[in-house]
Amino acid sequence: SATADSAGESLFLDADIQGGDGNAGVGRGEQGGQFGVAHPGIGGEALPILGETPRLEVRREPGRSRPRTRRRDGVLEVAVGPSAGTEIIRRAVRKFCAVELLESVAPAAGRHASALGVEPRRVRVGDFSSQWGSATGRGVVTLNWRLALAPPDLAEYVVVHELCHLRVRGHGAAFWRLVVATLPDAQARRRALRRASFALMRY
Repeated sequence: SATADSAGESLFLDADIQGGDGNAGVGRGEQGGQFGVAHPGIGGEALPILGETPRLEVRREPGRSRPRTRRRDGVLEVAVGPSAGTEIIRRAVRKFCAVELLESVAPAAGRHASALGVEPRRVRVGDFSSQWGSATGRGVVTLNWRLALAPPDLAEYVVVHELCHLRVRGHGAAFWRLVVATLPDAQARRRALRRASFALMRY
């Protein structure tokens, strides 16, 4: 399990909660979907995180100035001060999800990058409102933190999609051939992500 003590945006290491920069990326897709996503605030909700569904539990602790988030025994516990509002709790959950996502995708990112013959300068997590990821011409790949709320195979698809952009810009036929050659069921995963987009992006 992972623990995150929230001390502003700097917690993220390589997971920066900020928007993308308009480069090639995976779009949001159509509305509709099958994945319900809880909006934490009161606690008790089951929040899907990388294939598991821990129950969100909010603990209010006198004297606590910074949120602490940790997962154990089927519970995602967010400890906050007595007066912490809903947005502070949501921000702590977002940061925890971002760290979990980075740790989860790291092995696949390394494996696929090697197979594609690319060397991303950095893989990070950010907060997009209309796309799942981006890849810059400088080799920086950014993933939407909400992928932590989707099944792991969908996050892997976005990783492959963005790594392929380090070889082929745009979404022409050559790009899609490379994606499918790297991940044979990429189109099925793409469709699943499009179906899930509306529910996931509501968070």
